[in-house]
Amino acid sequence: MVPAMRAAHSTSDTWPRPRPFIVLALLTLHAALLSRDAAAPWVGMHDWNGAYYSCLARNMLRYPFEVTRGLPVVEMGPHPPPVDEAVRYATHPPGLIWLISGSFALFGVSEAAARLAPIVCSLASLWLLMRITAGTLGRATAMIAGLLYAVMPMTAFFGRMVDQEAVALCFMLASWWGWFAYHGEVATGRSRAYCLGVWALATLAAIWIDWPGVLSAGVVFLDAVRRRAGLRRHSPAASQHPPAPMARGSGRLVALAALLPAAGTAAVLMLLVYVGMNGSWAAMRDMAFSRAEGDAVENIDSIRRDRSMRGGGLQLTRDNFSDAVLVLACIGAAASLVGRRRARGAEDREQDSGIVEQQHAAANVPIAARLGTPNWIPFWVMTFVGGAWLALFWQQFLRHNYWQYYLAPTAVILAGVGVRAIHAGARRISDRLAQPTAVLILLATAGSSLVRVDDYFTRRSFSADYIRGWQDIASKLSPDESVALYGSFIEFDRRGAYSYRNLAPPHLVYYLDRKAVQVLNEAQARQALNTCSVLVIRADLIGAAEALLRLPELRDLPRYLVGPHLAVDLRPEHGRNLGQRLQ
Repeated sequence: MVPAMRAAHSTSDTWPRPRPFIVLALLTLHAALLSRDAAAPWVGMHDWNGAYYSCLARNMLRYPFEVTRGLPVVEMGPHPPPVDEAVRYATHPPGLIWLISGSFALFGVSEAAARLAPIVCSLASLWLLMRITAGTLGRATAMIAGLLYAVMPMTAFFGRMVDQEAVALCFMLASWWGWFAYHGEVATGRSRAYCLGVWALATLAAIWIDWPGVLSAGVVFLDAVRRRAGLRRHSPAASQHPPAPMARGSGRLVALAALLPAAGTAAVLMLLVYVGMNGSWAAMRDMAFSRAEGDAVENIDSIRRDRSMRGGGLQLTRDNFSDAVLVLACIGAAASLVGRRRARGAEDREQDSGIVEQQHAAANVPIAARLGTPNWIPFWVMTFVGGAWLALFWQQFLRHNYWQYYLAPTAVILAGVGVRAIHAGARRISDRLAQPTAVLILLATAGSSLVRVDDYFTRRSFSADYIRGWQDIASKLSPDESVALYGSFIEFDRRGAYSYRNLAPPHLVYYLDRKAVQVLNEAQARQALNTCSVLVIRADLIGAAEALLRLPELRDLPRYLVGPHLAVDLRPEHGRNLGQRLQ
Protein backbone atom coordinates (compact mmCIF):
# COMPACT_ATOMS: atom_id res chain seq x y z
CA MET A 1 0.00 0.00 0.00
CA VAL A 2 1.31 3.42 -0.91
CA PRO A 3 1.80 5.62 2.15
CA ALA A 4 -1.19 7.92 1.94
CA MET A 5 -3.18 10.34 4.00
CA ARG A 6 -5.25 7.88 6.01
CA ALA A 7 -6.28 7.68 9.61
CA ALA A 8 -4.48 5.23 11.87
CA HIS A 9 -7.45 2.87 11.62
CA SER A 10 -9.54 2.02 8.59
CA THR A 11 -12.56 4.22 8.28
CA SER A 12 -15.13 4.93 5.63
CA ASP A 13 -14.72 8.65 6.22
CA THR A 14 -11.10 9.61 5.76
CA TRP A 15 -12.12 13.27 5.88
CA PRO A 16 -14.50 13.41 8.87
CA ARG A 17 -16.00 16.84 9.05
CA PRO A 18 -16.19 18.61 12.41
CA ARG A 19 -19.65 19.43 13.72
CA PRO A 20 -21.11 22.14 11.46
CA PHE A 21 -22.36 24.33 14.30
CA ILE A 22 -18.91 24.31 15.93
CA VAL A 23 -17.24 25.18 12.64
CA LEU A 24 -19.74 28.00 12.12
CA ALA A 25 -19.12 29.31 15.63
CA LEU A 26 -15.34 29.32 15.11
CA LEU A 27 -15.67 31.01 11.73
CA THR A 28 -17.93 33.64 13.27
CA LEU A 29 -15.45 34.26 16.09
CA HIS A 30 -12.56 34.56 13.66
CA ALA A 31 -14.57 36.87 11.39
CA ALA A 32 -15.43 39.11 14.33
CA LEU A 33 -11.75 39.50 15.21
CA LEU A 34 -10.63 39.96 11.62
CA SER A 35 -13.24 42.63 10.92
CA ARG A 36 -12.27 44.74 13.92
CA ASP A 37 -11.38 48.23 12.68
CA ALA A 38 -11.73 46.97 9.11
CA ALA A 39 -12.49 50.48 7.87
CA ALA A 40 -9.81 52.18 9.99
CA PRO A 41 -7.15 54.29 8.26
CA TRP A 42 -3.67 52.89 7.69
CA VAL A 43 -2.26 53.73 11.13
CA GLY A 44 -1.81 50.29 12.74
CA MET A 45 1.15 47.95 12.93
CA HIS A 46 2.47 47.23 9.43
CA ASP A 47 -0.39 49.17 7.84
CA TRP A 48 2.40 50.52 5.66
CA ASN A 49 1.66 47.43 3.55
CA GLY A 50 -2.05 48.19 3.33
CA ALA A 51 -1.47 51.75 2.16
CA TYR A 52 1.20 50.66 -0.31
CA TYR A 53 -0.64 47.78 -1.96
CA SER A 54 -3.87 49.79 -2.04
CA CYS A 55 -2.08 52.50 -4.01
CA LEU A 56 -0.79 49.91 -6.46
CA ALA A 57 -4.21 48.27 -6.80
CA ARG A 58 -5.90 51.62 -7.40
CA ASN A 59 -3.38 52.39 -10.14
CA MET A 60 -4.05 49.00 -11.73
CA LEU A 61 -7.67 50.04 -12.17
CA ARG A 62 -7.21 53.54 -13.53
CA TYR A 63 -4.03 53.27 -15.61
CA PRO A 64 -4.30 51.73 -19.09
CA PHE A 65 -2.78 48.32 -19.78
CA GLU A 66 -0.15 49.84 -22.05
CA VAL A 67 1.26 51.50 -18.91
CA THR A 68 0.85 48.67 -16.40
CA ARG A 69 1.37 45.68 -18.74
CA GLY A 70 -0.09 43.51 -16.01
CA LEU A 71 2.13 44.79 -13.20
CA PRO A 72 1.28 47.47 -10.61
CA VAL A 73 2.77 50.90 -11.22
CA VAL A 74 4.29 53.02 -8.43
CA GLU A 75 2.95 56.51 -9.06
CA MET A 76 0.90 59.27 -7.40
CA GLY A 77 -2.35 60.63 -8.73
CA PRO A 78 -5.00 59.61 -11.25
CA HIS A 79 -2.98 60.48 -14.34
CA PRO A 80 -0.68 57.72 -15.63
CA PRO A 81 2.99 58.40 -16.25
CA PRO A 82 4.48 58.08 -19.73
CA VAL A 83 4.95 54.44 -20.70
CA ASP A 84 8.74 54.70 -20.77
CA GLU A 85 8.81 56.34 -17.31
CA ALA A 86 6.47 53.92 -15.52
CA VAL A 87 8.02 52.23 -12.47
CA ARG A 88 6.51 48.76 -12.16
CA TYR A 89 6.54 46.82 -8.90
CA ALA A 90 8.32 43.52 -9.54
CA THR A 91 9.44 42.39 -6.08
CA HIS A 92 6.46 40.05 -5.64
CA PRO A 93 4.13 38.29 -8.07
CA PRO A 94 1.15 40.50 -8.91
CA GLY A 95 -1.63 38.15 -7.74
CA LEU A 96 -2.39 40.02 -4.52
CA ILE A 97 -2.66 43.35 -6.34
CA TRP A 98 -5.05 41.79 -8.84
CA LEU A 99 -7.28 40.56 -6.00
CA ILE A 100 -7.35 43.96 -4.30
CA SER A 101 -8.06 45.64 -7.62
CA GLY A 102 -11.02 43.32 -8.08
CA SER A 103 -12.29 44.22 -4.63
CA PHE A 104 -11.92 47.93 -5.43
CA ALA A 105 -13.79 47.44 -8.71
CA LEU A 106 -16.69 45.81 -6.86
CA PHE A 107 -16.87 47.85 -3.65
CA GLY A 108 -14.95 51.04 -4.34
CA VAL A 109 -11.56 52.17 -3.11
CA SER A 110 -11.43 52.03 0.68
CA GLU A 111 -9.51 50.47 3.53
CA ALA A 112 -12.32 47.99 4.17
CA ALA A 113 -12.41 46.87 0.54
CA ALA A 114 -8.64 46.35 0.58
CA ARG A 115 -8.84 44.23 3.73
CA LEU A 116 -11.69 42.14 2.36
CA ALA A 117 -9.47 39.80 0.31
CA PRO A 118 -7.20 38.71 3.21
CA ILE A 119 -10.19 38.43 5.55
CA VAL A 120 -12.04 36.08 3.21
CA CYS A 121 -8.87 34.06 2.65
CA SER A 122 -8.22 33.83 6.40
CA LEU A 123 -11.69 32.42 7.00
CA ALA A 124 -11.12 29.87 4.24
CA SER A 125 -7.76 28.99 5.82
CA LEU A 126 -9.44 28.25 9.14
CA TRP A 127 -11.94 25.92 7.48
CA LEU A 128 -9.26 24.16 5.43
CA LEU A 129 -7.01 23.73 8.45
CA MET A 130 -9.80 22.10 10.46
CA ARG A 131 -10.74 19.90 7.52
CA ILE A 132 -7.20 18.64 7.00
CA THR A 133 -6.57 18.16 10.72
CA ALA A 134 -9.85 16.33 11.29
CA GLY A 135 -8.99 13.83 8.59
CA THR A 136 -5.54 13.07 9.94
CA LEU A 137 -5.35 13.79 13.66
CA GLY A 138 -9.01 13.67 14.58
CA ARG A 139 -11.93 15.96 15.23
CA ALA A 140 -10.82 16.83 18.72
CA THR A 141 -7.47 18.12 17.52
CA ALA A 142 -9.20 19.93 14.65
CA MET A 143 -11.61 21.72 16.99
CA ILE A 144 -8.88 22.78 19.39
CA ALA A 145 -6.56 23.87 16.59
CA GLY A 146 -9.42 25.79 14.98
CA LEU A 147 -10.23 27.69 18.17
CA LEU A 148 -6.60 28.60 18.80
CA TYR A 149 -6.11 29.61 15.17
CA ALA A 150 -9.16 31.87 15.39
CA VAL A 151 -7.90 33.78 18.44
CA MET A 152 -4.13 33.64 18.06
CA PRO A 153 -2.66 37.17 17.84
CA MET A 154 -0.76 36.56 14.62
CA THR A 155 -3.71 35.11 12.71
CA ALA A 156 -6.37 37.41 14.18
CA PHE A 157 -4.39 40.55 13.37
CA PHE A 158 -2.20 39.75 10.38
CA GLY A 159 -4.97 37.62 8.91
CA ARG A 160 -6.62 40.89 7.82
CA MET A 161 -3.42 42.69 6.92
CA VAL A 162 -3.19 43.67 3.27
CA ASP A 163 -0.14 41.61 2.40
CA GLN A 164 0.69 38.28 0.79
CA GLU A 165 0.75 36.04 3.88
CA ALA A 166 -2.93 35.40 4.58
CA VAL A 167 -3.81 34.95 0.91
CA ALA A 168 -0.83 32.74 0.09
CA LEU A 169 -1.45 30.49 3.11
CA CYS A 170 -5.07 30.06 2.05
CA PHE A 171 -4.12 28.83 -1.41
CA MET A 172 -1.35 26.62 -0.03
CA LEU A 173 -3.79 24.99 2.40
CA ALA A 174 -6.21 24.46 -0.48
CA SER A 175 -3.48 22.84 -2.55
CA TRP A 176 -2.47 20.57 0.34
CA TRP A 177 -6.09 19.61 0.94
CA GLY A 178 -6.57 18.72 -2.72
CA TRP A 179 -3.32 16.78 -2.91
CA PHE A 180 -3.76 14.69 0.23
CA ALA A 181 -7.48 14.16 -0.34
CA TYR A 182 -6.66 12.84 -3.80
CA HIS A 183 -4.36 10.27 -2.19
CA GLY A 184 -6.80 9.43 0.60
CA GLU A 185 -9.75 7.09 0.62
CA VAL A 186 -11.89 9.16 -1.71
CA ALA A 187 -14.25 7.86 -4.34
CA THR A 188 -12.92 7.30 -7.82
CA GLY A 189 -13.95 9.34 -10.81
CA ARG A 190 -15.32 12.79 -10.18
CA SER A 191 -14.18 13.04 -6.56
CA ARG A 192 -10.57 12.32 -7.43
CA ALA A 193 -10.69 14.62 -10.45
CA TYR A 194 -12.14 17.36 -8.24
CA CYS A 195 -9.38 16.96 -5.64
CA LEU A 196 -6.66 17.01 -8.29
CA GLY A 197 -8.24 20.07 -9.89
CA VAL A 198 -8.32 21.89 -6.55
CA TRP A 199 -4.64 21.08 -6.03
CA ALA A 200 -3.67 22.30 -9.51
CA LEU A 201 -5.60 25.58 -9.39
CA ALA A 202 -4.61 26.36 -5.80
CA THR A 203 -0.96 25.61 -6.54
CA LEU A 204 -0.91 28.05 -9.45
CA ALA A 205 -2.79 30.66 -7.42
CA ALA A 206 -0.32 30.38 -4.52
CA ILE A 207 2.62 30.80 -6.90
CA TRP A 208 1.08 33.94 -8.39
CA ILE A 209 0.48 35.38 -4.91
CA ASP A 210 3.95 35.00 -3.39
CA TRP A 211 7.17 33.00 -3.44
CA PRO A 212 6.27 30.57 -0.60
CA GLY A 213 3.82 29.08 -3.09
CA VAL A 214 6.83 27.90 -5.11
CA LEU A 215 8.35 26.34 -2.00
CA SER A 216 5.05 24.61 -1.20
CA ALA A 217 4.81 23.20 -4.72
CA GLY A 218 8.34 21.86 -4.42
CA VAL A 219 7.51 20.03 -1.21
CA VAL A 220 4.41 18.49 -2.80
CA PHE A 221 6.57 17.31 -5.70
CA LEU A 222 8.90 15.59 -3.22
CA ASP A 223 5.87 13.90 -1.68
CA ALA A 224 4.85 12.68 -5.14
CA VAL A 225 8.33 11.23 -5.64
CA ARG A 226 8.14 9.57 -2.22
CA ARG A 227 4.81 7.99 -3.06
CA ARG A 228 6.14 6.76 -6.40
CA ALA A 229 9.14 5.19 -4.68
CA GLY A 230 6.84 3.62 -2.08
CA LEU A 231 4.67 2.11 -4.79
CA ARG A 232 7.66 0.47 -6.43
CA ARG A 233 9.05 -0.71 -3.11
CA HIS A 234 5.79 -2.24 -1.87
CA SER A 235 4.63 -3.55 -5.25
CA PRO A 236 7.44 -5.25 -7.18
CA ALA A 237 4.97 -5.97 -9.97
CA ALA A 238 4.46 -2.26 -10.52
CA SER A 239 7.46 -2.12 -12.81
CA GLN A 240 5.89 -4.83 -14.98
CA HIS A 241 2.34 -3.46 -14.74
CA PRO A 242 2.53 0.33 -14.47
CA PRO A 243 -0.38 2.09 -12.76
CA ALA A 244 -3.04 3.74 -14.85
CA PRO A 245 -2.35 7.29 -16.02
CA MET A 246 -2.77 9.80 -13.15
CA ALA A 247 -3.27 6.97 -10.64
CA ARG A 248 -1.95 7.55 -7.14
CA GLY A 249 1.80 7.00 -7.30
CA SER A 250 1.95 6.99 -11.11
CA GLY A 251 4.84 8.47 -13.01
CA ARG A 252 2.53 10.86 -14.84
CA LEU A 253 1.32 12.26 -11.55
CA VAL A 254 4.93 12.87 -10.51
CA ALA A 255 5.51 14.62 -13.82
CA LEU A 256 2.40 16.75 -13.31
CA ALA A 257 3.56 17.70 -9.80
CA ALA A 258 6.81 18.90 -11.35
CA LEU A 259 5.69 20.50 -14.59
CA LEU A 260 2.59 22.39 -13.43
CA PRO A 261 4.32 24.51 -10.74
CA ALA A 262 7.41 24.84 -12.93
CA ALA A 263 5.30 26.34 -15.71
CA GLY A 264 3.52 28.67 -13.27
CA THR A 265 6.80 29.82 -11.73
CA ALA A 266 8.37 30.37 -15.14
CA ALA A 267 5.41 32.51 -16.21
CA VAL A 268 5.71 34.66 -13.07
CA LEU A 269 9.46 35.12 -13.52
CA MET A 270 9.12 36.01 -17.20
CA LEU A 271 6.51 38.67 -16.40
CA LEU A 272 8.52 40.19 -13.55
CA VAL A 273 11.86 40.16 -15.35
CA TYR A 274 10.84 41.26 -18.84
CA VAL A 275 8.09 43.70 -17.86
CA GLY A 276 9.24 44.87 -14.42
CA MET A 277 13.05 44.65 -14.63
CA ASN A 278 13.75 45.45 -18.28
CA GLY A 279 14.83 41.90 -19.01
CA SER A 280 17.59 41.81 -16.38
CA TRP A 281 17.84 38.38 -14.79
CA ALA A 282 20.76 39.71 -12.75
CA ALA A 283 18.38 42.21 -11.14
CA MET A 284 16.01 39.40 -10.18
CA ARG A 285 18.92 37.41 -8.74
CA ASP A 286 20.28 40.32 -6.69
CA MET A 287 16.83 41.25 -5.42
CA ALA A 288 16.15 37.68 -4.27
CA PHE A 289 19.48 37.08 -2.55
CA SER A 290 19.56 40.49 -0.88
CA ARG A 291 16.43 39.61 1.09
CA ALA A 292 18.33 36.93 3.01
CA GLU A 293 21.55 38.87 3.60
CA GLY A 294 22.48 39.70 7.16
CA ASP A 295 23.23 43.33 6.38
CA ALA A 296 19.63 43.79 5.26
CA VAL A 297 18.67 44.48 8.87
CA GLU A 298 21.39 46.83 10.08
CA ASN A 299 20.20 49.20 12.81
CA ILE A 300 17.24 47.04 13.80
CA ASP A 301 15.59 49.96 15.58
CA SER A 302 15.84 52.26 12.58
CA ILE A 303 12.89 53.64 10.66
CA ARG A 304 12.99 50.61 8.36
CA ARG A 305 11.47 48.57 11.17
CA ASP A 306 7.86 49.20 12.16
CA ARG A 307 8.06 51.42 15.21
CA SER A 308 5.32 49.47 16.99
CA MET A 309 7.38 46.25 17.00
CA ARG A 310 9.18 45.30 20.21
CA GLY A 311 12.15 43.09 21.01
CA GLY A 312 14.08 40.46 19.10
CA GLY A 313 13.16 37.09 17.66
CA LEU A 314 12.03 35.50 20.93
CA GLN A 315 9.80 38.40 21.94
CA LEU A 316 8.32 38.63 18.46
CA THR A 317 7.53 34.90 18.58
CA ARG A 318 5.85 35.23 21.98
CA ASP A 319 3.80 38.17 20.73
CA ASN A 320 2.74 36.33 17.58
CA PHE A 321 1.66 33.02 19.12
CA SER A 322 1.12 33.93 22.82
CA ASP A 323 2.97 32.16 25.63
CA ALA A 324 0.11 29.78 26.38
CA VAL A 325 -0.08 28.47 22.81
CA LEU A 326 3.68 27.98 22.73
CA VAL A 327 3.61 26.02 25.99
CA LEU A 328 0.80 23.78 24.73
CA ALA A 329 2.64 23.27 21.44
CA CYS A 330 5.74 22.14 23.34
CA ILE A 331 3.61 19.72 25.37
CA GLY A 332 2.04 18.40 22.18
CA ALA A 333 5.42 17.88 20.51
CA ALA A 334 6.78 16.11 23.60
CA ALA A 335 3.68 13.90 23.92
CA SER A 336 3.90 12.88 20.28
CA LEU A 337 7.59 12.05 20.55
CA VAL A 338 7.04 10.00 23.70
CA GLY A 339 4.09 8.27 22.08
CA ARG A 340 6.18 7.39 19.07
CA ARG A 341 8.78 5.78 21.25
CA ARG A 342 6.26 3.81 23.28
CA ALA A 343 4.11 2.69 20.38
CA ARG A 344 6.80 1.90 17.84
CA GLY A 345 5.92 -1.15 15.80
CA ALA A 346 2.42 -1.65 17.26
CA GLU A 347 -1.05 -0.23 16.71
CA ASP A 348 -2.08 2.11 19.47
CA ARG A 349 -5.56 1.10 20.68
CA GLU A 350 -6.22 4.01 23.00
CA GLN A 351 -9.68 5.53 22.54
CA ASP A 352 -10.39 9.12 23.51
CA SER A 353 -13.50 10.10 25.42
CA GLY A 354 -14.98 13.38 26.56
CA ILE A 355 -13.70 15.98 24.13
CA VAL A 356 -13.49 13.36 21.35
CA GLU A 357 -16.70 11.74 20.10
CA GLN A 358 -16.73 7.99 20.50
CA GLN A 359 -18.49 7.31 17.22
CA HIS A 360 -15.57 8.86 15.36
CA ALA A 361 -12.76 7.49 17.50
CA ALA A 362 -11.58 5.33 14.62
CA ALA A 363 -10.88 8.45 12.61
CA ASN A 364 -8.86 10.05 15.40
CA VAL A 365 -5.19 9.44 15.99
CA PRO A 366 -4.59 8.87 19.71
CA ILE A 367 -2.32 11.02 21.82
CA ALA A 368 0.48 8.50 21.38
CA ALA A 369 0.43 9.11 17.61
CA ARG A 370 3.79 8.53 16.03
CA LEU A 371 5.21 11.48 14.15
CA GLY A 372 6.38 9.15 11.40
CA THR A 373 2.94 7.78 10.47
CA PRO A 374 1.12 8.89 7.31
CA ASN A 375 -1.32 10.85 9.47
CA TRP A 376 1.39 13.39 10.17
CA ILE A 377 2.56 13.90 6.58
CA PRO A 378 0.38 17.01 5.97
CA PHE A 379 1.64 18.44 9.27
CA TRP A 380 5.24 17.96 8.19
CA VAL A 381 4.56 19.57 4.82
CA MET A 382 3.07 22.64 6.54
CA THR A 383 5.93 22.78 9.03
CA PHE A 384 8.66 22.44 6.43
CA VAL A 385 7.25 25.21 4.24
CA GLY A 386 6.80 27.62 7.15
CA GLY A 387 10.08 26.69 8.82
CA ALA A 388 12.16 26.87 5.64
CA TRP A 389 10.70 30.26 4.74
CA LEU A 390 11.49 31.63 8.19
CA ALA A 391 15.01 30.18 8.19
CA LEU A 392 15.80 31.57 4.74
CA PHE A 393 14.60 35.06 5.63
CA TRP A 394 15.22 35.31 9.36
CA GLN A 395 16.59 38.83 9.01
CA GLN A 396 13.40 39.89 7.27
CA PHE A 397 11.39 38.39 10.14
CA LEU A 398 13.20 40.68 12.58
CA ARG A 399 11.89 43.62 10.55
CA HIS A 400 8.52 42.12 9.59
CA ASN A 401 7.20 39.91 12.39
CA TYR A 402 4.41 38.58 10.18
CA TRP A 403 6.96 36.52 8.22
CA GLN A 404 6.29 33.85 10.87
CA TYR A 405 2.70 33.58 9.66
CA TYR A 406 3.19 30.33 7.72
CA LEU A 407 4.02 28.50 10.96
CA ALA A 408 0.60 29.25 12.44
CA PRO A 409 -0.88 25.84 11.42
CA THR A 410 2.09 24.04 12.98
CA ALA A 411 1.68 25.84 16.29
CA VAL A 412 -2.06 25.30 16.69
CA ILE A 413 -1.95 21.64 15.62
CA LEU A 414 0.76 20.87 18.17
CA ALA A 415 -1.15 22.89 20.76
CA GLY A 416 -4.25 20.82 19.99
CA VAL A 417 -2.29 17.62 20.53
CA GLY A 418 -0.97 19.17 23.75
CA VAL A 419 -4.47 19.77 25.10
CA ARG A 420 -5.41 16.18 24.26
CA ALA A 421 -2.27 14.95 26.02
CA ILE A 422 -3.23 16.89 29.14
CA HIS A 423 -6.74 15.45 28.92
CA ALA A 424 -5.38 11.91 28.60
CA GLY A 425 -3.06 12.43 31.57
CA ALA A 426 -5.86 13.86 33.69
CA ARG A 427 -8.02 10.82 32.93
CA ARG A 428 -5.49 8.62 34.65
CA ILE A 429 -6.11 10.61 37.81
CA SER A 430 -9.84 11.29 37.55
CA ASP A 431 -12.21 10.69 34.66
CA ARG A 432 -14.64 13.20 36.12
CA LEU A 433 -12.10 16.04 36.25
CA ALA A 434 -10.31 15.31 32.98
CA GLN A 435 -12.67 17.11 30.66
CA PRO A 436 -13.20 20.23 32.86
CA THR A 437 -9.42 20.48 33.24
CA ALA A 438 -8.83 20.37 29.49
CA VAL A 439 -11.64 22.84 28.82
CA LEU A 440 -10.37 25.30 31.43
CA ILE A 441 -6.85 25.14 30.01
CA LEU A 442 -8.20 25.69 26.52
CA LEU A 443 -10.33 28.66 27.59
CA ALA A 444 -7.45 30.18 29.55
CA THR A 445 -5.22 29.84 26.50
CA ALA A 446 -7.81 31.48 24.29
CA GLY A 447 -8.26 34.28 26.82
CA SER A 448 -4.54 35.00 27.04
CA SER A 449 -4.36 35.04 23.25
CA LEU A 450 -7.18 37.58 23.05
CA VAL A 451 -5.23 39.88 25.38
CA ARG A 452 -2.35 39.81 22.90
CA VAL A 453 -4.78 40.37 20.05
CA ASP A 454 -6.01 43.54 21.72
CA ASP A 455 -2.41 44.66 22.16
CA TYR A 456 -1.76 44.23 18.44
CA PHE A 457 -4.86 46.18 17.47
CA THR A 458 -3.99 49.10 19.74
CA ARG A 459 -0.44 49.53 18.46
CA ARG A 460 0.16 52.50 16.19
CA SER A 461 2.90 52.90 13.62
CA PHE A 462 1.74 56.07 11.89
CA SER A 463 0.14 59.36 12.90
CA ALA A 464 -3.58 59.69 12.26
CA ASP A 465 -3.12 63.48 12.38
CA TYR A 466 -0.84 63.36 9.33
CA ILE A 467 -3.46 61.36 7.47
CA ARG A 468 -6.29 63.75 8.37
CA GLY A 469 -4.15 66.69 7.27
CA TRP A 470 -3.46 65.14 3.86
CA GLN A 471 -7.13 64.30 3.46
CA ASP A 472 -8.14 67.87 4.29
CA ILE A 473 -5.67 69.30 1.78
CA ALA A 474 -6.77 66.86 -0.93
CA SER A 475 -10.42 67.73 -0.34
CA LYS A 476 -9.73 71.41 -1.13
CA LEU A 477 -7.99 70.70 -4.44
CA SER A 478 -9.18 69.37 -7.77
CA PRO A 479 -7.70 66.04 -8.96
CA ASP A 480 -5.67 67.87 -11.62
CA GLU A 481 -3.89 70.16 -9.16
CA SER A 482 -0.39 69.18 -8.05
CA VAL A 483 1.21 69.53 -4.64
CA ALA A 484 4.77 70.44 -3.70
CA LEU A 485 6.09 68.49 -0.71
CA TYR A 486 9.00 69.77 1.33
CA GLY A 487 11.35 66.94 2.22
CA SER A 488 12.25 63.68 0.55
CA PHE A 489 9.49 61.25 -0.30
CA ILE A 490 11.27 59.53 -3.20
CA GLU A 491 13.47 56.61 -2.19
CA PHE A 492 15.75 54.38 -4.23
CA ASP A 493 16.41 50.77 -3.34
CA ARG A 494 19.62 49.56 -4.98
CA ARG A 495 20.87 45.99 -4.53
CA GLY A 496 23.49 45.11 -7.11
CA ALA A 497 21.85 45.09 -10.52
CA TYR A 498 18.45 45.66 -8.91
CA SER A 499 17.28 49.27 -8.71
CA TYR A 500 13.83 50.39 -7.69
CA ARG A 501 12.25 53.80 -7.09
CA ASN A 502 9.74 53.96 -4.27
CA LEU A 503 7.43 56.61 -2.82
CA ALA A 504 7.30 56.80 0.97
CA PRO A 505 5.47 56.88 3.19
CA PRO A 506 2.73 55.15 1.18
CA HIS A 507 0.13 56.76 3.45
CA LEU A 508 1.00 60.05 1.78
CA VAL A 509 0.53 58.51 -1.67
CA TYR A 510 -2.79 56.89 -0.73
CA TYR A 511 -4.48 59.83 1.01
CA LEU A 512 -3.11 62.80 -0.93
CA ASP A 513 -3.61 60.96 -4.24
CA ARG A 514 -2.40 63.53 -6.73
CA LYS A 515 0.76 64.36 -8.55
CA ALA A 516 3.43 65.67 -6.21
CA VAL A 517 6.87 67.14 -6.67
CA GLN A 518 9.72 66.98 -4.20
CA VAL A 519 11.10 70.28 -2.88
CA LEU A 520 14.50 70.15 -1.21
CA ASN A 521 15.98 73.55 -2.07
CA GLU A 522 15.14 77.07 -3.21
CA ALA A 523 15.48 76.28 -6.91
CA GLN A 524 12.95 73.46 -6.68
CA ALA A 525 10.63 75.72 -4.69
CA ARG A 526 10.70 78.34 -7.45
CA GLN A 527 9.94 75.66 -10.04
CA ALA A 528 7.01 74.43 -7.94
CA LEU A 529 5.45 77.90 -8.13
CA ASN A 530 4.79 77.28 -11.82
CA THR A 531 3.34 73.77 -11.57
CA CYS A 532 1.83 73.27 -8.10
CA SER A 533 -1.09 74.72 -6.17
CA VAL A 534 0.07 74.13 -2.58
CA LEU A 535 3.38 73.73 -0.80
CA VAL A 536 3.05 71.33 2.15
CA ILE A 537 5.61 71.21 4.98
CA ARG A 538 5.36 68.82 7.90
CA ALA A 539 5.37 70.58 11.25
CA ASP A 540 8.59 68.87 12.33
CA LEU A 541 10.36 70.21 9.21
CA ILE A 542 9.26 73.85 9.49
CA GLY A 543 12.50 74.83 11.22
CA ALA A 544 14.56 73.34 8.40
CA ALA A 545 12.38 75.12 5.84
CA GLU A 546 12.70 78.64 7.33
CA ALA A 547 15.14 79.85 4.68
CA LEU A 548 12.87 78.57 1.95
CA LEU A 549 9.82 80.28 3.47
CA ARG A 550 11.69 83.61 3.45
CA LEU A 551 11.98 83.56 -0.33
CA PRO A 552 10.38 86.71 -1.82
CA GLU A 553 8.15 84.54 -3.99
CA LEU A 554 6.77 82.69 -0.94
CA ARG A 555 7.03 85.23 1.86
CA ASP A 556 3.68 86.95 1.35
CA LEU A 557 1.59 83.98 0.24
CA PRO A 558 -1.25 82.76 2.52
CA ARG A 559 -0.22 80.14 5.05
CA TYR A 560 -2.46 77.68 6.83
CA LEU A 561 -2.09 75.15 9.59
CA VAL A 562 -3.71 71.89 8.44
CA GLY A 563 -3.29 69.36 11.20
CA PRO A 564 0.45 68.88 11.67
CA HIS A 565 1.19 70.42 8.25
CA LEU A 566 1.98 73.94 7.17
CA ALA A 567 0.30 74.61 3.82
CA VAL A 568 1.34 77.55 1.64
CA ASP A 569 -1.30 78.45 -0.94
CA LEU A 570 0.57 78.98 -4.21
CA ARG A 571 -2.65 79.97 -5.99
CA PRO A 572 -4.21 82.61 -3.71
CA GLU A 573 -6.34 83.90 -6.57
CA HIS A 574 -8.64 80.90 -6.01
CA GLY A 575 -9.61 82.37 -2.64
CA ARG A 576 -9.89 79.04 -0.84
CA ASN A 577 -9.48 78.34 2.85
CA LEU A 578 -7.11 75.41 3.41
CA GLY A 579 -7.33 75.44 7.20
CA GLN A 580 -6.37 77.65 10.14
CA ARG A 581 -5.04 80.89 8.61
CA LEU A 582 -1.63 81.95 9.92
CA GLN A 583 -0.96 84.93 7.64
